[in-house]
Amino acid sequence: MKQDRRAFLKAAGLGGAALTLHGCTSAGGRTARRPAHRNGDDEAGAGDRPPNIVFILVDDLGYGDLGCYGSKDIKTPNIDAMATGGMKFTDFYVNAPVCSPTRAGFMTGRSQQRCGAETVFTPGNLKKGLPINETTLAEELKRGGYTTGIFGKWHLGYIEKYSPVNRGFDEFVGHLSGFLDYHTHVNPRFGYDWWDGLKKTEGQGYSTDLISKHSMNFVRAHKDEPFFLFVSYQAPHSPYQGPDDEPLIELKGDEVVKKKKKFTAEQRYAIYVKMVEYMDKTIGDLLQVLREEGLAENTLVMFVSDNGPSYLAGTTGGLKGGKHFLWEGGIRVPAVAYWPGKIEPGAVTGQPATILDTFPTFLALAGMKPRDNLELDGMDLRKLLLKQESLPQRALCWRYAPQGQVAVRQGKWKLIGRWNSKAKKPDFEKVKKLFDLEEDPGEKNDLAEQKPETVTKLIAAYEKWEEGIRLDHKRLERT
Repeated sequence: MKQDRRAFLKAAGLGGAALTLHGCTSAGGRTARRPAHRNGDDEAGAGDRPPNIVFILVDDLGYGDLGCYGSKDIKTPNIDAMATGGMKFTDFYVNAPVCSPTRAGFMTGRSQQRCGAETVFTPGNLKKGLPINETTLAEELKRGGYTTGIFGKWHLGYIEKYSPVNRGFDEFVGHLSGFLDYHTHVNPRFGYDWWDGLKKTEGQGYSTDLISKHSMNFVRAHKDEPFFLFVSYQAPHSPYQGPDDEPLIELKGDEVVKKKKKFTAEQRYAIYVKMVEYMDKTIGDLLQVLREEGLAENTLVMFVSDNGPSYLAGTTGGLKGGKHFLWEGGIRVPAVAYWPGKIEPGAVTGQPATILDTFPTFLALAGMKPRDNLELDGMDLRKLLLKQESLPQRALCWRYAPQGQVAVRQGKWKLIGRWNSKAKKPDFEKVKKLFDLEEDPGEKNDLAEQKPETVTKLIAAYEKWEEGIRLDHKRLERT
């Protein structure tokens, strides 16, 4: 089941470092919009209408916590059916081992180091959020004539200028903070946190249910036009609460009151299982609405977790580490792409892909090209998704300064090193660990001494990526 905290930290090593993934080679009544010019690419979608895009992002789900990824404890028939009917990724990565940076990478198609979102945005500093000079995926798809909606967790800023409705989304119902009580919708530092656009609204019910309900209503309301739907579940992030459990965080007047309730590891894991299984049920409800409205064959649905599991609950399927770490258990996540009639059923790919790839892929599927000033770090995955063709080999790089880790993967090789925060540069002299991920996905056998040429090659790839980050920052400072 789960690891205790001491064992988890010991397994993570490197003093508790965390990793961040990036492509080392940067690769209801609304005003009608005129779609941007489409590129006419046959792979963009069928017919004159581009495909709908549904992106489901879940929170702190372990690599080993779905039936289709080997779980014996957790029953997830709907996500499993997506994998059976579409493509399962065995080597899919997020750009960070924590919430906000991963979301920033997804929304901008750029590593968080480039877009100024390397750490988690907390209520302690309300002035911080995803920089407003960054172009979001929602803004681009809206430019292409898409209706855009997000339901659930945002975690990219708390004040009005950072709100989803000011970052390209036509509709938003959900929460701005990183987590809240699933029943009362209260965050311990931010207070009541359930919004409809720019206004707080009364949300009656279990948040997983509400997110699903609003997502289904969005599909029904916009079935006659192309839409981008971002379904952003908090589940199975803490607090650990099932749909029938009691509130743990409440407001008494203006005061936040947290109930002191202790759980054993077994009790907490049992609740975690219940949360994942209930989330799977609501995903099944959403897929059913797509079928009922005749949209399934013109809709790409993609399911991804934002990082690995917390040490409190969840499993990594044998991968090392978890949330907050750049070991595989922190950044390699379950990912499934489902598109009936387009993606071959039962496809499984071991091609390394990342959440940063979704931005260029979704634009291309919409028949759009990115604006000239967008410097994206991801790669168009259409040929992999639709034709199962191999991707060009590339180096994927991570840095998570708060925990002092860096990492790079190229092909089957992965190198982990140390980030020197004082010098603001990587330090591969004190720490360098090399792993063959094809033979050793659990990162148990360090081959750095046996493969010095491979180590040198990976260090060079990482340093090239770091230099690109530095040049990008200098350019931004000049402008």
